[in-house]
Amino acid sequence: MDEAYELMGCGIAYLKETSYTFTAEAHFRYLRELHAGMQVRVTLQLIDFDAKRMHYFEQLCSRRGRLALGHVREHGAAHHKTAKKVVPFPDFISARLAKVKAAHAHLPVPEGAGRRIAMPGK
Repeated sequence: MDEAYELMGCGIAYLKETSYTFTAEAHFRYLRELHAGMQVRVTLQLIDFDAKRMHYFEQLCSRRGRLALGHVREHGAAHHKTAKKVVPFPDFISARLAKVKAAHAHLPVPEGAGRRIAMPGK
């Protein structure tokens, strides 16, 4: 996961320097159990982004390729650690996000992306 953030320009160094990102919304779907010591593969697909937010889908898969966790997250740039206001990404991050989105454009939208939380039968 850290590698994906670094690629998009908002990794550890950026966070230490600015404290400017936070998760605005996240949806988790636990599909299979993972145990300590299991090898997993983590993938991240950028679904979309705008000036202030990125919407991505993260998956954890067991070594056998079985999906263990589907994760949809909206991540944005904050004005400051203590601020509750979302502000536009710096230009260099927007440019990197555009490259990642273009690279992911051929991928199908993952099953589970865009799901909403609802009570069964309603």
